[in-house]
Amino acid sequence: MPGPLTPFGELRPALRGAGLATWIAVSAHAILALPAKPGRLTSGEVLPFGLCLLGFGLVFWIATAASGDRRPLPVKLGLCAVEALLGLSANQIFNGNSLLSGLLLVTAVHVGALVPLRWALAWVGVQTLGLFTVLGLNWPLFDAVSYTTGYLCFQVFAVLSAQVAVREVRARQQLARVVEELNAARSLLAEAARDAERLRIARELHDLLGHHLTALTMNLQVADFSAQDVRTKTHLERASAIARLLLSDVREAVSSIRQGPPLDFRAELQRIQRLTDEVQVHAALPDDLSGLDPVRGHVLLRCVQEIITNAVRHGAARNVWLTFEQRPAGLWLHARDDGRGTGPRPLVHGCGLSGMRERLEGVGGALLLDGSEGPGFALQASLPLGVGQP
Repeated sequence: MPGPLTPFGELRPALRGAGLATWIAVSAHAILALPAKPGRLTSGEVLPFGLCLLGFGLVFWIATAASGDRRPLPVKLGLCAVEALLGLSANQIFNGNSLLSGLLLVTAVHVGALVPLRWALAWVGVQTLGLFTVLGLNWPLFDAVSYTTGYLCFQVFAVLSAQVAVREVRARQQLARVVEELNAARSLLAEAARDAERLRIARELHDLLGHHLTALTMNLQVADFSAQDVRTKTHLERASAIARLLLSDVREAVSSIRQGPPLDFRAELQRIQRLTDEVQVHAALPDDLSGLDPVRGHVLLRCVQEIITNAVRHGAARNVWLTFEQRPAGLWLHARDDGRGTGPRPLVHGCGLSGMRERLEGVGGALLLDGSEGPGFALQASLPLGVGQP
């Protein structure tokens, strides 16, 4: 299961296509202009010029590869800096060319999709200063200023366009998370409604049938004790036995309704793994989970869902590891992720963590949090097994 895409990851195909198309167009124009302006390049400058153009395309290709999302931000910005240097170098070798300056637009969009607006604009300022230096060394001052200010406007527009695209992707991802949370809440409400209806039916059966069957059994026992005729006594004993059996069946049915349908915890956990797109969930379960009753199984599943939600929402994690360990005292869940963690900040118990703790304590379990050691966030949950219904 692939990990969640960052905004840059979703924009990568369009950015890569547009950037490579711009690079090809600019390079083709420069190459086609060589025969018409042979004085622009000496024989010794042709090879460095070609290497700069090819290097720009190669670096941009590597920087926008699918594996680039896992690179640290300084590495990504370093590749962007190499792109800018190669573009400026090609322009300098060509003795200043207005169209070759278009390579800086590719880098501007690339940076605009990676960093906040103020840092992207600062980057554009540095690129523009480099462009002015190149054009100023080869052109009259007025022309250099004119073209530099023009390309400054183009770069700012490119950065703003990239920022709008990033915000749109983030808004769409946020909306998808909200929809998922609403679906989860709807599922919980439906489950709560079913539980309430099962409990109501169980109470009705217990209070009505159970009460009358108990009274019937007691009266049959009194009649059996008072009967003198052997044949009548035999029939009363049979009726009393049938009444006791029926009362036992009613109690068993009430207990089954209260408990709810059987729960396949392993299958439910696999379903959660399949339906979770934002983060990759790795789970390790013991072979035997026979001691996990439906009530405690539902509690554990809700805790797993909350762990995954917190890892995505608060930690921006890409992976969540869930390890279930069977111990004599019960079942232990060790969970950790590779998100931001809490760092030096104090851990705040929100509704999710508080609800998790309350669910576990309601069935005799406990929750232990640890968000301070190293990156990511870790917790442990204990759940006693085989001690009956809570």
